[in-house]
Amino acid sequence: MKNKPVVLAFGAHPDDAEYLCAGTLALLKKSGCEIHSATMCGGEMGSAVLNPVEIKKVRLKEAANAIAILGGKYHYAGGEDVELEFSHELRHKATKVIREVDPDIVFTCYPVDYMADHEEISKLVRNACFFASIPNYETGNKPIKRIPHLYYWDPVDGLDYFGRKTYVGFYTDITSSMSAKEKMLKCHKSQR
Repeated sequence: MKNKPVVLAFGAHPDDAEYLCAGTLALLKKSGCEIHSATMCGGEMGSAVLNPVEIKKVRLKEAANAIAILGGKYHYAGGEDVELEFSHELRHKATKVIREVDPDIVFTCYPVDYMADHEEISKLVRNACFFASIPNYETGNKPIKRIPHLYYWDPVDGLDYFGRKTYVGFYTDITSSMSAKEKMLKCHKSQR
């Protein structure tokens, strides 16, 4: 049995969780939760100066440094920027991460977003949360015992790809955790 609740923020790219969920993660850490972040992609398209191999190395390190501020652990699932699709291979990779972390709560991108990678990770993580408990779905690690609770963070500016406001069921006031969020975002020096 786990000592404390486990939380996973699973985005498409390094900095998604910090930009869209870090305040909530900081509050959950303060309340006693174990914190993890994961990305499907390595940030390979995140530079106009560095080549994909160089920027990926930088961005994976930035993501690990950011979650370390909360005493958390970072997980890279093994996909590539702008190549996300709802496929067996990527569902398998997402499920493997969910099983590795064994979270009680999972956060991911909103299903309707300005960027296709965000929409695809939303579907992949939703499926992975369910698939992770299926004993016959083989990923090389053990199934988890229950389906984690899944929540979607707001898309950038709270808008879908047509510029319409998205539906929000509830908000979390992160005023008290803004300094932690700012520190985490500052770890992503390679980004604007």
